[in-house]
Amino acid sequence: MKELIAELERLGFYSYTPPWRIDAARADAVRTGYLFAEFTHRDFMADAEELAEGGVLECLALCWPFLTQQGILIEDAREEVGEGDGYSVWINDERFWMYTEEELGPDCWVRATNRLLEMLNTLLKDAGSNERAFTLEGGNDQQLVFLTEAQYAAIRRSPAIPERNKPEAAPVG
Repeated sequence: MKELIAELERLGFYSYTPPWRIDAARADAVRTGYLFAEFTHRDFMADAEELAEGGVLECLALCWPFLTQQGILIEDAREEVGEGDGYSVWINDERFWMYTEEELGPDCWVRATNRLLEMLNTLLKDAGSNERAFTLEGGNDQQLVFLTEAQYAAIRRSPAIPERNKPEAAPVG
């Protein structure tokens, strides 16, 4: 675990962590095996059921400080949920579908999560950020985590993190 933490630190993993909290974040990761201590400011609750039921803007509100730090400017945001047309989110007059009426079904939790990741990654890329959105865990315990591609790759290949605790580029339905 210590080797992974050192590699992540070289890759800027702790760049959003207050300097006086970095030692505690590293120690917490070694002790618990969980890399995303609260003060890393890289993980946010993203309950898949809540996302599918119209919770995308609430999720965006939770990670708002991170998004603005990445240069994402959202001047207007609104949702259209269950109006006979599925579920969509409007960001600055651009529509992002979480699912259409035809796609509504038992896999809408996964679909809404995947589309949220697509939306966030589009916004991050357009803002010139190297960060990307990933998921951790899933279902009602799902979290949204932000990492660079290099950080994501380091975690994915590390034997120190159990497979079930590694971030995913998209949840599996």
